[in-house]
Amino acid sequence: MAMICHLLPLAGCLLPHIPVFNVVAPLVLWLIKKDSMPFLNEQGKEVLNFQITVSLILFACFITFWLLIPIAIAFVVAVGTIVLMIIAAIQVNEGKPYRYPFTLRLIK
Repeated sequence: MAMICHLLPLAGCLLPHIPVFNVVAPLVLWLIKKDSMPFLNEQGKEVLNFQITVSLILFACFITFWLLIPIAIAFVVAVGTIVLMIIAAIQVNEGKPYRYPFTLRLIK
């Protein structure tokens, strides 16, 4: 289930008409299963913190889109997000906890 929680934000790429799906999908899974699965509780918080951080960065890039640098930053963040989510899913599937780098720890 923790691996699914890490991969759920990728579904946001398939459903672009739901802009916050990358946060809502893992949030729903985490809220439902956090009490019965301690590993999912820990990893769910990690996924949510990472997705909130990514959303904030992309929102800031969207607001300042007329500059060229935010467009490049948004591209790098998008590619990096996909790579890190896949790495996290693989490690969590092996039973190892994963911590995303460069993440604001908003949910403790």
